[in-house]
Amino acid sequence: MTFVPSEIFNGWVDSFQFPAASLSGAYLYPCSGTPISPFAVTINGTTFNFDAADLILQPAIDLSVYGPGLPTNYCLLGIQDQSAFGIDFSILGGSFLKNVVAVFDIGSGMMRFAKHTY
Repeated sequence: MTFVPSEIFNGWVDSFQFPAASLSGAYLYPCSGTPISPFAVTINGTTFNFDAADLILQPAIDLSVYGPGLPTNYCLLGIQDQSAFGIDFSILGGSFLKNVVAVFDIGSGMMRFAKHTY
């Protein structure tokens, strides 16, 4: 999962065709294959796109257990608002790392990323 600042997250979520649902700070979206807006991160002038499959995480969550009338087929978004979890820094997590070649250079204390090509 990747955590980004509120202004970035809200701008992304506001572009959705259907509204995202919030449950205890975590944002969910219909799992039904509903199109979702693309997401990308730019680091030092290189833009890294997230695969759409990594933006909606499976398995589905049955929200109806939290109250009548709530949807039954929602999935967790792979991008979340960091402030909703009390985090004051961004985290490029699994939804990002699955889309890049990452090198963790312990000796020089650096991380390097390259676009993943299939």
